[in-house]
Amino acid sequence: MDKQSSKYRLNDQFRIKRSTCLDKRIFRPDNVRIIGQANNQVIMCLLTQQRLLLTFDQHAVHERIRYERILTASFDQGYLSGQPVKPPYEISIPEQLSQQLTDEILNKFQRQLNTQMTVRPTDSTVIITNVPDFLIDALRYFDSQQQSNSQSSTGHMTPFLVEQIRTQACRGAIRFNEPLSRYECDEMIRALTTCRSSFRCAHGRVLVKPLLYINHINNDQHNHLMNEAWKRHFQPKIDTIIETKNDQIKKQFIK
Repeated sequence: MDKQSSKYRLNDQFRIKRSTCLDKRIFRPDNVRIIGQANNQVIMCLLTQQRLLLTFDQHAVHERIRYERILTASFDQGYLSGQPVKPPYEISIPEQLSQQLTDEILNKFQRQLNTQMTVRPTDSTVIITNVPDFLIDALRYFDSQQQSNSQSSTGHMTPFLVEQIRTQACRGAIRFNEPLSRYECDEMIRALTTCRSSFRCAHGRVLVKPLLYINHINNDQHNHLMNEAWKRHFQPKIDTIIETKNDQIKKQFIK
């Protein structure tokens, strides 16, 4: 090892030797200093009081922000906001099931889920005339799938509402290899600090990785340590992460 590498190597004082639990109480705008984007894939920042260097998965961060914003926007004065389905969507169901859809059940769907449905008893058909905003695209997608494959089962018509919001948040989120300015990084992390769940993406996966503690060092050491931390702790895993996310995205569109 040459003298330059030895001078800037990651000493034990910088390594994380203990369990490091992140807490919402310390993840505050006044305690976070943005360093910037690394490799067009993660956002690096420093918890200033703890001197702890963190890396955030930029896609997961944006997904979490979008998820909570869509969830909030989906409610109007405590009720799910919806929109009409034009033309009304019709779906055939078993006769026994249609008999179980009483007026009481249909009214409950309308009150709690802003989903208006009527049942045509002559041919056991459910007619949907209004759904929550975030289900419109899912309904159209399902309709296109039904038209392209007459053998498709109607049993997959009712996905969980939360899962639909998660999918919508994921598809519109920033991807890996998208460059971000320092301002954009700052805006995203600030928005993340206001989220109810700041350390997990919409699907529950951890979106932040503590890298190392940074003590009193000069700028050259600081930059070198950042590069070393990236190479040793994050870069070896990045290809696997990208491949996994690409596979997940493909599966979402294939379904």
